Amino acid sequence: MPVKIDFDRFRFEKAVYAGPSDEWEKRSRVGRSGVSRDACDFMSIGNDIVRELQRVGWDVPFVDVEIDHYGSGKNVIRACRQVSFPVEYPDGERTVTIRYGLKSGQKGGYNLCGSAGSYTMTKSGEYEAEFKGALYDDGSGDWTADKWSPVLPEMWHVLKQLKALPDKPGHDVLHVEGDLNLRQLCQSEPKPVHENMPEKLYVWIKADDLYHAYNDPYLHREGDYAAEKDYVLAGTDYRMVPDMRLGDYMVPYAAWRGGNYASEVNAPVKRGLEFSAEYDGLPVEIALKDLNDVYVYDYADYRRGRAEASLQAEETGEKDWKPGEFEAIKMKAMVTFVEAADYKGGFEEPVYMIARQLHKDEARAMKGPIHARVVEGGAETVMQDEVTGEEILLHEVHPDSFYGPVGHMQQAVREANRAGRITGAEVKIDPEIPAAIKAWHARLDEEEKNETETNDDEALRTLP
Repeated sequence: MPVKIDFDRFRFEKAVYAGPSDEWEKRSRVGRSGVSRDACDFMSIGNDIVRELQRVGWDVPFVDVEIDHYGSGKNVIRACRQVSFPVEYPDGERTVTIRYGLKSGQKGGYNLCGSAGSYTMTKSGEYEAEFKGALYDDGSGDWTADKWSPVLPEMWHVLKQLKALPDKPGHDVLHVEGDLNLRQLCQSEPKPVHENMPEKLYVWIKADDLYHAYNDPYLHREGDYAAEKDYVLAGTDYRMVPDMRLGDYMVPYAAWRGGNYASEVNAPVKRGLEFSAEYDGLPVEIALKDLNDVYVYDYADYRRGRAEASLQAEETGEKDWKPGEFEAIKMKAMVTFVEAADYKGGFEEPVYMIARQLHKDEARAMKGPIHARVVEGGAETVMQDEVTGEEILLHEVHPDSFYGPVGHMQQAVREANRAGRITGAEVKIDPEIPAAIKAWHARLDEEEKNETETNDDEALRTLP
């Protein structure tokens, strides 16, 4: 059965392999954790299964193996996340699944906790859980364990099968990223950028999530903390769609998992189909080197479908979705969803979903002098990029906004100061803006004073 590699957002990151640890199993056997003997055997055999899989080259015909990646920045852990194998019984086939817990942090590490279950397939193809055991390690020694006995013989059987297999060359060629065979399994060929992809893309990220990208001195740390913040774009945000299925259509895993949403225009873009753009964010300029884990979809038909539905709701007063109606509109975008490497161009409103971590060789947090200036209807805030000279609008006056002119001025000042604090750039505020805000507050104070005096006069007139 082929080995499944889940890179998460870390396809091209150097990942430290974390092998099984017997720490908790040994502690449990001497009575320090209150874990049953069956649970100890489960941990011990489960660890040995992973060790044997490494010895025989991971890819064996009777065990499904999943390798996972976990972490942040350049502090990434690689480990065996799950193994499963079928067991034949007179009444049908059962699948035993062992899941392994991952730990990462300043030291990084790995221990087997996880859960195991045995499931019987019904005639309809569904699975009925026969039993399920769970083992939790929260660091306090408060473990739970039950029903381990039925699964242990099946685990012993698979371990015996693995031990009968010969060594695969490379299993003992060890490296911090794992043995030679595992490293080869985790290699990915870069997918080159082609002519149908724009040279530059722009992602708007919540400003508070970009301190590390601007080398903010407050966040300067050493060791693993610094490594965990060593990236510009995280590669994760809202899901494109929160549904795993739209009617009979199975949503691609990448679309359900989501990423960062980019466009060719340097302005906030909708994050997926159901979530608003990051209007309080700051821009990141993207120049992709490879198209792995990058996807494209056309937003145009979905946008029109939502607008038509909204208009219909206003005209008819029916504001609730009919069964399948919203799913059909989502499908307008979903059917266009393709890997960027396969994108042929021609989308009316392409949105680019980036689902991997980007560093400074592919992403740049834009910065430069910031200016809050008076315009018709209030004030706006702009930033002039220090590299391209482009003027980027951070706050603008909207005709349908509930803010009045002074309200827009206050927002412009807040946005300018916030962006300056995060980017470390110079901030300029037109003197007319604080003067107008001060005059507005003075007028409010005067109105409140007059209202208080009026109320006092009324109270005096009503005295006996």
